[in-house]
Amino acid sequence: MDTNGGILNLKTLNIDIIH
Repeated sequence: MDTNGGILNLKTLNIDIIH
């Protein structure tokens, strides 16, 4: 659960940075 949330957070951050 913690790892999954971290990955989701990382993906969201990545999208935010790319955008």
